[in-house]
Amino acid sequence: MNGIGHQPYNAPRPSDARRAYLRETFLTSYKDNQSLMLANFCPIERYYVTADKVFEAFLKSYESYNLDDAYVIVRISLKLIKK
Repeated sequence: MNGIGHQPYNAPRPSDARRAYLRETFLTSYKDNQSLMLANFCPIERYYVTADKVFEAFLKSYESYNLDDAYVIVRISLKLIKK
């Protein structure tokens, strides 16, 4: 169904170009950082604190409608988690 205010399913969204730009910038900026090394001498709690800070930064960006920053934070976080 294509009601008022709805785009066809395969139509590009207005944010697609912006997200493609952010994705390309992210890949270029973090190309050298291919892996995350955990240090055995660092308590695991420090990693949890860091993860909490990243999540708080995401929420702050998202709730203030700074969606570009929120998107980049999620992309970086997922790349680090995926490794």
